[in-house]
Amino acid sequence: MPALDPAVGGGIIGVACLFNQQEKLDLFDAMLMIGAIIGVPLGLPVLLGLWFKRIYWVTYFVILGVALAPSIYFTYDQAQNGTVWTIQDRMLWLYVAGFVGLLISFPLWRFAKQSERERIDRFFTKMHTPVDFEKEVGAANDGAQLKLIGVSALSMAVLILLLMVLPNSWDSRIQIMCLSLFIAVIGATMLVTAKRQSKVSKVRQRVLEDDSIDLKPEAVRGTE
Repeated sequence: MPALDPAVGGGIIGVACLFNQQEKLDLFDAMLMIGAIIGVPLGLPVLLGLWFKRIYWVTYFVILGVALAPSIYFTYDQAQNGTVWTIQDRMLWLYVAGFVGLLISFPLWRFAKQSERERIDRFFTKMHTPVDFEKEVGAANDGAQLKLIGVSALSMAVLILLLMVLPNSWDSRIQIMCLSLFIAVIGATMLVTAKRQSKVSKVRQRVLEDDSIDLKPEAVRGTE
């Protein structure tokens, strides 16, 4: 509801200010911790649902509950015993617990109704159906996109190279130059690829207009 947007935004700002005032944990570390404790258990069932088809809707809450168990234990162990659990350890055990919850919930598939099974079949069929680019998007514009990104990359390389004018040590100047050169090579490669695709597109357009023209690799190379 749009009327609640100011209240939600104010709440988020208030929580961020509270996290910023405390000194035991940095704001970035707090964000990672909350993401590991709450975000992973909430998002893991959705991720597994894209890979495994025979999942009943109750499975979401089963995986969520099993994945929350390590988070609760980590919080309790750190508060009571002072044990330090790193983000990597937390994530590992959360994924393991989520997969265990998935295995536990597999037998629940027999409770799924026929209508739900058909809906899931339609979802996976649509997800695995290749995209008809010309029908859904239109004519390909890869060449124009490559040209635009290539020009942007070259412009960025020039701007980065201007940092050489600032006072820096020689090793810093070499790093700036290598970074600028790397981006420039990528941009130039994109521009060359865009030019080649433009030539191929012209040959294809000629073929569409005149059936006597044969579109073969030799013919395309002959136009370059």
